[in-house]
Amino acid sequence: SGSYHFDRGFDTMHDASGSAEAGKLKQFVQSNLNKDGILFKTIERIYTKVDAMWSTTVGNESEYERAASLNRRALDWIYEREEGEDWFVWLHYMDVHHPYEAPEEYQRQFLDEPVGIAECRRLSRKGTHHPEEVTDEEWELIRNLYDAE
Repeated sequence: SGSYHFDRGFDTMHDASGSAEAGKLKQFVQSNLNKDGILFKTIERIYTKVDAMWSTTVGNESEYERAASLNRRALDWIYEREEGEDWFVWLHYMDVHHPYEAPEEYQRQFLDEPVGIAECRRLSRKGTHHPEEVTDEEWELIRNLYDAE
């Protein structure tokens, strides 16, 4: 992601992580606000509600580009290179990062019923910010979602 400066030193950068501006803002808030403070907790609650509404609006589509699509994009770029031209490709897959948003076909291999993106993101936030509140059943679900990735 350009918001993490992974684009430094490269001629071409395809950022498949959604909005760079949103990423920069999120990094700023996490780096500069007291996580136990009222302002951080208020922003976190607002973010959680907006993210849940967004997930409902876009359905089960991840905000990150899936590995298969990223591979196709990279291979297309590689095939466009001139013979003898030096090049380097770095692919940073987001599939195995939380929130675990495996497609339904893979979730069904580990779960009786697939879980929607809004629930995947809710579990991810809870496990990241409030792990002491995650129930045994939720941890099991998180492990199964990870395995599905």
